[in-house]
Amino acid sequence: MKLRFIFAVLAAAMSWGAQAGQAAPNLEESRKTAQEFIQKFSDALKQKTHEGGTEAAMEVCKTMVPAMEAQYSKDGRVLRRVSDKLRNQGRATPDDWETRMLGRADLALQNGLSPSTIEFSETRDESDGHWFRYFKAIPVQPMCLQCHGQSYQIPDDIKARLAHDYPDDKATGYSAGALIGGVSIKTKLN
Repeated sequence: MKLRFIFAVLAAAMSWGAQAGQAAPNLEESRKTAQEFIQKFSDALKQKTHEGGTEAAMEVCKTMVPAMEAQYSKDGRVLRRVSDKLRNQGRATPDDWETRMLGRADLALQNGLSPSTIEFSETRDESDGHWFRYFKAIPVQPMCLQCHGQSYQIPDDIKARLAHDYPDDKATGYSAGALIGGVSIKTKLN
C-alpha cells in the first residue's frame, strides 16, 4: 500500500516536471509574442492618430488588429484580444478560461499591481486538446479614451461612428490605467 502511494507521488511529480518543462519555453514565447503584438498595435494606433485623428485610429482596432491576430494565429497557436466589456461581440468574447483571467487581472489591478506585470499562464486539457494558455493584461492608455473613455471624453462625431459601427457597444466608460482586456494566447501541446 505504501509502495503504491510512493509510486503515485513519483508519477505525479514526473508528470508535473514534464508539464513545467513544456511550460517554460511556451511561457517565454507567449510573453514575447504578446509584447510584440501589443507594441505593434500601439504603434499603429499612434501613427494613425497622428496621420488622421481618432477616426483613422478606429480603423486600426476595426481592421488592422484582427488581421494581426490572424497573422499571429498559426502553427498551433491562437492569439486574440478579449474583454468583458465588448465592442465587437463577434471577435472579442472571452471563453471560460479568459473570463476567469479577466477577473483575476481586474482583482490584481485593484490590489495595486502594475498592469504591465499582470499575466497568467496554465497548461490545460480542454475539449479540443492539450493547451498552454497565456493571458497578458492590457491597460487603457490615455490615447484610448477618445473611443473608450467616459461619455464626456468621447467627441460627438466619434460617438456617432461608434453607434453606427457598434450598436451594442459596451466598451466605454474606462479611465486611464483601467483594465480594458487582455491578449490571450493558446498554444497546442503535443
